[in-house]
Amino acid sequence: MKSMIIIALLSISIGFTHAQNVGIGTTAPLQKLHVIGNAAISGSVGIGTTTPAYPLTVMAPSGKGIVQKDGDVEVGFYTSGGGLAILQTWSNHPLLFATNNGSPAMILGTNGNLGIGTASNLNNTHRLRVQGETFLTSNVGIGIAPSDVMLHVAGNAIIAGSTEVSSLEIGSIGTTISALQHGTLTIGPGATQQIVATLVFPNSFTSIPRLFVMPKHQPGFINNDAFSVTIKTISTTQATLVVRRLDSNAAWDQNLVIDWLALR
Repeated sequence: MKSMIIIALLSISIGFTHAQNVGIGTTAPLQKLHVIGNAAISGSVGIGTTTPAYPLTVMAPSGKGIVQKDGDVEVGFYTSGGGLAILQTWSNHPLLFATNNGSPAMILGTNGNLGIGTASNLNNTHRLRVQGETFLTSNVGIGIAPSDVMLHVAGNAIIAGSTEVSSLEIGSIGTTISALQHGTLTIGPGATQQIVATLVFPNSFTSIPRLFVMPKHQPGFINNDAFSVTIKTISTTQATLVVRRLDSNAAWDQNLVIDWLALR
């Protein structure tokens, strides 16, 4: 009977060193428990605790946790002494987020910049960059804490393209704008000293807007021509402009560019 027990023990690849390390699948264990191969555990496992409350419970000092390492890339999570749960890369690499085993849809760069819908842009240079539609239900403040309006911008702002808003207050003068559109209109060359042009708004206004126009020379075309632009008629959909050369009663041979701004 003793011989059978000895043979059975020798057939199991468990090694014991003088330091009482246990090896499963190896005869040279390097730690207290060293397993080479797959392992199946039915029950809870505790690391740093003898009373695991979950299938895997890790008890570690603040600032230490679970880390996965692949080459020089390290990612892990841990808790801090301040009651925070932290997920981060431990190496100088961005942190990407994905769902449903799909492509990453969000990226947190090593510089702290966040990209949503732009995970392929590893060199995101903006603090927040969103690619795709965005729906906000609360007030937003840019350069200032949010106030009692949906969007409050402290500083300069650039809007490219037509813009429709329900209410817009500019500066501290109390001017409220409910709709705004802008663009450019190219006129010319002029066959006579004066011509009439039509400006069609990209979108209809609900009431007649205020219109501001400013003529300027064709880019790269240098001469002493001077022009005036007069608004002849205006409606919710378009305006009729009268363009007149001031320095001469002759025609002109360039394309006159008119910047316009319509607001209500």
